[in-house]
Amino acid sequence: MKIRTNKINFNLNTEEILLRYDVFFIKYKGQKFDKNILDMDVEPEHKAKSVVYLWGNNAFMLFEKNQISADELHEILNQDYNQPLVDVWFQKSFNEDYQQRTLFRLLMNGLHNNYSKAVMYNNLTGKLYYFNKKWRYKSGDMDRIWCLNISLDEDNTITAFVETFMSSNDDYRSNNDIKLVFDEKTSQLRKLTKTDKKQIVYVKQSLGWNSQVRALDFSDKNRYESSKYGVMHQFKEDMEECYAGLVALNWIEYDAEDITMNEREIKAVEEQNYKDRYNRKGLNIINTIGEEGKTLLSQIKRELTSREIEFSESDEVESDMFNFVLVKGKDAYKDGEDPYKKTKGYHVQHITDRELSEESMNVVLSEAIIKDDIKMGVINIADWSSYGFSDDIYFATRDKNDVYYVIKVKKYGSIERRKFDTPDTYENAVIKSSFLKKNNPDKNDSGIEFLVWKDYDDMYAFKKSNEILLPEMNELDRVVKQINPKKKYSSEELLSLIDSADCTQEYLLVIRDTLKDKEFFSLQELRSLIKGYGTDGKKMRTHLANNGIVLRVSKGKDSGNGLINYTGVKCFMEPGNNSICKFYVGKKDGISNYHLEKSVLVRSAVRLNEKPIDMNFIEKVLKLPQVTFVKSGQYSVHPFVYKFLTEYMTVG
Repeated sequence: MKIRTNKINFNLNTEEILLRYDVFFIKYKGQKFDKNILDMDVEPEHKAKSVVYLWGNNAFMLFEKNQISADELHEILNQDYNQPLVDVWFQKSFNEDYQQRTLFRLLMNGLHNNYSKAVMYNNLTGKLYYFNKKWRYKSGDMDRIWCLNISLDEDNTITAFVETFMSSNDDYRSNNDIKLVFDEKTSQLRKLTKTDKKQIVYVKQSLGWNSQVRALDFSDKNRYESSKYGVMHQFKEDMEECYAGLVALNWIEYDAEDITMNEREIKAVEEQNYKDRYNRKGLNIINTIGEEGKTLLSQIKRELTSREIEFSESDEVESDMFNFVLVKGKDAYKDGEDPYKKTKGYHVQHITDRELSEESMNVVLSEAIIKDDIKMGVINIADWSSYGFSDDIYFATRDKNDVYYVIKVKKYGSIERRKFDTPDTYENAVIKSSFLKKNNPDKNDSGIEFLVWKDYDDMYAFKKSNEILLPEMNELDRVVKQINPKKKYSSEELLSLIDSADCTQEYLLVIRDTLKDKEFFSLQELRSLIKGYGTDGKKMRTHLANNGIVLRVSKGKDSGNGLINYTGVKCFMEPGNNSICKFYVGKKDGISNYHLEKSVLVRSAVRLNEKPIDMNFIEKVLKLPQVTFVKSGQYSVHPFVYKFLTEYMTVG
């Protein structure tokens, strides 16, 4: 099975690029550039096309050919920076891969400057931002702007991270935040200048869960173009069009192996009946928030009753029972007594004052059972022996204070746990040193989320990356751009088409009678009319699509657009390195409602002794995320034992 990610292969015609552009390396004696070079007060003919900042006091600048000499640039920079070094192209100490990657970054940052769709791109503070006018939100005094920071990382992965800016009422000229203005004439974000007197000023500020751009939406053309994947596809096309003959790039494809368990296998592994376990041990509910918790309490009782789980209420935690403790969010207890600390333990499950759904109640019930399993020293929530591990398996992670947590799972599911902060034994020293190993010396962090091993001299590090799963972008782009939400469809045209569809006469009669009621139909009206997943509905949608009327992008296995790859669990080897296996955990039941809120992340399993991956072992480990009790009804992105580790960290 072919899958693709946002990692790219790119080829640069360096000789031709350097005939068209001049590249300068800038270095000066200070600690860092305290202003954006692009915004220096220079004549228009001396404006750089783009800039890429490196560490602290180093940068590269891109100019049109013969636009400025090294001596002229030195003289201009010397006005703000003390005796800067200006060197042509790259120092010899930079390797070829680094040169190519930096040159690509300079070209991509220059998109804003010479491309006909420049309204889309802004090169700010050495970064390339994509801005969509629909991402500006104004309500009363609130004025917010979303942007996608498009960049190339050290692994040649194109990333598109959301950054948000909010209008500032502060004395903005006196602080050090990045200050931007929104140019109403060009719809561009740009840096604040001295001549801007009455412009609204924006500063970079996180907006929490609100600051999201949907990963993918293929319900229609407009929504697709303003999703992350739509923007990334447009960026690739813009690079190839803007730098035709200079740049060629393509998304990397892998041959992936499907290791998804079927529904029967998953049900055979998971504990199916929570009711017996809760009723056998007993469930106690403690409301610490009084009247504020009445609604939540009634929701909990309703959910428990529907599951036939018995419960009692009291004011104190019972050590030999399950305990559900109703609390406020942690921020509410900064200045007072904290019930989280007072009622801490493996027999306690805190429930915050929020709306409780059937799905979230499932998570509450399973988390309490996981804590009880940790306390009892055995995995009961899943049948460990069914995974086929013949040896003891170790899992380890660490917290932000460098405390290490280890769980050993024995052959039939009994567990032992321990934690340490000082590597006072050989085993602990190996664990700590393994967390510090890096595959890429350019990165500051090893990126390791957790370790898995059978033997201490043969550990696997599981890592998060910037790599995400992509659909077949060209085909998806072609199909979805035929879906215009504003188009009106003529009933006369539709009536002339439907009779030749291979559908039952009863179905055609209903469609025909409805079409006669109006002269024109909107896309949404047509979707409602040609609805359903039966044979007739599918045949009619296919028939209309073959005649140029596309209502939706097909999500089926025969669609040819690659979206089916978002389901299940797939793994594939890192090209050229057989000690790294990449994998992703997709959606259990595929994409619903024709959109994907968050990207499906690609992770890596790295064999730290650099021997070839033991696929038999890794495939067993990758069956562990395929449970539905960590995330209600969906796979976990980690082996479920990782949830045991995080609960162990929480309770301590």
